[in-house]
Amino acid sequence: MSTSVQAAARSGIAYENQLLGAFIYALGYESGRTGKPLPVNLFQQTPLDGTFGDLIAGGDWCVALEFKRSWPAARSERGKWPPANLQRYLEDKQMQDIAKKAHFLCFGAKDQDEVTIGAMRYSAFLRDPEASKGQATRGTAMVDLLVNCTGLDRQTSPLGVAPKVLESYLRRLSVMRKLMGSGEPPAQWLAVASTAQGYRIRSADSLEQLLDMPRTRSWERSAELGRTPEHKKSFDRER
Repeated sequence: MSTSVQAAARSGIAYENQLLGAFIYALGYESGRTGKPLPVNLFQQTPLDGTFGDLIAGGDWCVALEFKRSWPAARSERGKWPPANLQRYLEDKQMQDIAKKAHFLCFGAKDQDEVTIGAMRYSAFLRDPEASKGQATRGTAMVDLLVNCTGLDRQTSPLGVAPKVLESYLRRLSVMRKLMGSGEPPAQWLAVASTAQGYRIRSADSLEQLLDMPRTRSWERSAELGRTPEHKKSFDRER
């Protein structure tokens, strides 16, 4: 085999959504093979991924999994935290007890001609990233563990917490990680309008807030630009 063909056959660095897709596929395959269905909810690239992460798996008990394309990308997770908030999180016993059972960070890696996934406890990673990397579980083992715990109740399963407990934990985590100390609330919804003065952009935390914003004269005028009588009738009827 020529050098160029060998180079083409080598594995590259998979994208985050490719890793996530492969992980979900493996979960589904193992669930079907063993007859142990495991519900999953995908939040990646939705307005809620900043709160719930990429993937929630489980039913009676649930775990949250966040995916990063590579180890350097995973290390950037620490940068989301204001130092004081990170310390507060690591010293919060209730948060740590939940995190140990129900919050994991996964990252992609290359192993010769194979792409692998490493998995570790999120809180352990934040406490000592390099030590956690050395103790990371292979993604295949994480899949097996999740599937094998399916059917166990919350008292006997080594993984997961009640859905409401996990939701409360993740919402509190999101506030500690992204909002406190940043001074900038998240803008999840945008509206763009072409006006006589150029394009105008408005943002809001929710669609309801965006629709309730009072219209300025320039925004009212933008609704009139380029509209035919037929379009006006149709548009105003839909409103």
